[in-house]
Amino acid sequence: MSKRITVTERRTIFQALVRAQDNGESVGESRQHITQRFHVTEYTLRKIEDEGIARQWPPLDQELELELVPSRSSPLMQQAERN
Repeated sequence: MSKRITVTERRTIFQALVRAQDNGESVGESRQHITQRFHVTEYTLRKIEDEGIARQWPPLDQELELELVPSRSSPLMQQAERN
């Protein structure tokens, strides 16, 4: 059974993906890097990417300039921090 990823976690993953691409990683490299970092499948990452684009999540919406701070107690975020 797979764990449901919260909106906050999805937004954090999306933000990391966009920043990786903004920092010069290709789309393929960034997807591979982010799937490994956050322990998600490529299918899940693509769904998150589609959602983030459709909803204009930061950093796409530069007016908000939000810095998403995930809960340190989140298992997904704990795994990502270890990598």
